[in-house]
Amino acid sequence: MTYKSYSCFISGKEKIWRGLSNREQQILESVLMHSASTHQRVSDLLKLRQLGSQATLHTALMKLKKAHFLNLTADTLDGRVKFVSLTPKGAALFKSLDKLIVFCARK
Repeated sequence: MTYKSYSCFISGKEKIWRGLSNREQQILESVLMHSASTHQRVSDLLKLRQLGSQATLHTALMKLKKAHFLNLTADTLDGRVKFVSLTPKGAALFKSLDKLIVFCARK
């Protein structure tokens, strides 16, 4: 990737992520990384101390849920446990990033 491609990606990425805080971006990235292997629980996300306190993370999760980027689904065996997954809107965000990488790499 050339300097021009990289700068294209950086500026395009900022447009895609616009309106989301860095913490919210990292939460979405964490959910994406875990979606292929195991179901991530809300409690797993609340343990990501490098992103903030539990209260701060919970607020960010609820904001992402309200904005329709995340789904929270109760466990069928234990209703206290909630699993986190990307909504179609959340998945579309990462598809946009995929398309941007391809576009910028061709420049």
